[in-house]
Amino acid sequence: MPRGVYIRTEECLTKIRENQKKAVESNIGKHSSEETKKKQSNAHKGNKSHLGKPCSEERKQKISNTMKGKYCGKDSWMWKGGKKLTNMRHHNKRRELGFNPVNEPISDDEVAHHLTEEFVAYVPEYINKSVAHNIYTGKNMDEVNFYALNYLFLVYNKKE
Repeated sequence: MPRGVYIRTEECLTKIRENQKKAVESNIGKHSSEETKKKQSNAHKGNKSHLGKPCSEERKQKISNTMKGKYCGKDSWMWKGGKKLTNMRHHNKRRELGFNPVNEPISDDEVAHHLTEEFVAYVPEYINKSVAHNIYTGKNMDEVNFYALNYLFLVYNKKE
């Protein structure tokens, strides 16, 4: 009986369900013989006659031409909906901040910390991460700036 052509009655559907249950239950606990496993294995193996052989430049060009434009953007299987608006907002906000360094980096483990929206101080990463802060909302900026300026004061007093 071809699929989708005939409308199945409820009685017919119940018979199909019962037969499917019997088929599954009848195979529980049974193991296939080695011969059957080999037959199944051979049936699943595809045409591997060209595996391991390099393609000619002409063939590569043909493949390239047929693939062009097929899996780009929304048609790609890797498409995840385009750029996220939140990332774009964050990136644009970062552009608004100035980058005027107050000091030169002394070692490789120093990162740039925004003291204000314009001025940056190079301080060790552990100082910058010691207090959760936010330059936009001003949250904990006084505390982290205190640690950063204290570090700069100690470093530049040692030099003199």
